[in-house]
Amino acid sequence: VLLSNPVNAILTDAEGQGTIIDNDRAMLSINDVLVSERTGTTTNAVFTVSLNVPCSETVTVSYAAADGTATAGLDYLGTSGTLTFAPGVTNQSLTVVVNDDLVTEPDETFIVNLFNPVNAALANTQGHGTIHDNDPVPQLSIFPVTVTEDDAAPVNAVFALRLSNPSAYGVSVNYSTADGTALAGSDYQAAAGTVYFSPGTTNQSLVVTVWGDTVYEPDEFFWVNLSSPTNATCSVCQAQCVIKNDDPIPTINIDDATVLEGDAGTTNASFRVWLSNPSSSAI
Repeated sequence: VLLSNPVNAILTDAEGQGTIIDNDRAMLSINDVLVSERTGTTTNAVFTVSLNVPCSETVTVSYAAADGTATAGLDYLGTSGTLTFAPGVTNQSLTVVVNDDLVTEPDETFIVNLFNPVNAALANTQGHGTIHDNDPVPQLSIFPVTVTEDDAAPVNAVFALRLSNPSAYGVSVNYSTADGTALAGSDYQAAAGTVYFSPGTTNQSLVVTVWGDTVYEPDEFFWVNLSSPTNATCSVCQAQCVIKNDDPIPTINIDDATVLEGDAGTTNASFRVWLSNPSSSAI
């Protein structure tokens, strides 16, 4: 403010300066974002960082992503940097790349932190990213097996169990054996129990003991049945074990006989007819 033309006074200071204090403080905020995994590829979680009012000065703010329940390098790509708002600009965006996986899991989260603002203040310092899982509940299958009996020692029938995809949850399933043409107690050892898959595991096995014999017989079989799966569903719930016979077809043999003739009447000559090994069929 300039003073001039004084009357009955002398000007000793003709200029006064007024200062206008701005009460429109620029405040920075970041939003939350929800994305779904995209099968076989990546997807972008795009966050918006906003100023509540335009600013006549350039505004900058630093950012960095951090783990929540999601893990950098596995579930998403870690990122950091600085956003710059030119005068008058009120919105900027930043992108975090989200990875797909094949694991059935709960939704996971990560965080984008804002810090070191210049020419603005922080109204909201964290944006939360939520990754929605797109993987199905695993399908559980059991596979058939064939073993050859051994007359000298028991053999193991090893059944393979497989999940269609990994799970972040533990998976369990009950199993039990059932007779086919093979009989529990004579051809194999009856078995029942539970198979567990720890998180991330897709393969397990179960073992049933098979006993050999010396009887010639057709190949025999028994079943293993799965039931009551947890954190999975049964796709193939029954598998057969074929027990291949290792005994040869019997040979028929007859022994010689020697008798002493009598002086009267008849005498029986007894010939022994025998098989080289037993057979399950009549001969």
